[in-house]
Amino acid sequence: MRIRVIDKKKATATLADFADDLASGPVVVTSNGAPIAALVPIENADLETVSLSLNPKFLEIIERSRARVRATRHTMPAPSCFQPAIGLPPDYFGCDSPRC
Repeated sequence: MRIRVIDKKKATATLADFADDLASGPVVVTSNGAPIAALVPIENADLETVSLSLNPKFLEIIERSRARVRATRHTMPAPSCFQPAIGLPPDYFGCDSPRC
C-alpha cells in the first residue's frame, strides 16, 4: 500500500477519480506541506460507524472508557466462577471476593 500525498493546488482530478484510485492506498491532501484532508478506503464500516468515528463527543466517551480500562485492567469484574473458563488467574482482579 502506498500513501499518495498531493498539494491541494495540484489536486485537479475529480473526487471520483481519487476514489477510484483508493485501491492503491489513501490520498492525503496538503496545504503548504501540512496535511489538511485524507481520502481513505472504508472496509467493513457503515455510515453510522464513520459518523461516530468523527464525532468529538463520542471520541471523548471512548477515550474516558479506555483510560478507565487502562487504570483498572478491566471493564467489569468477572464472577470468580468464570475466571478459569476464560483463562484468568484467580487474583487477576486483585482480590479474593467473587464480587470484587
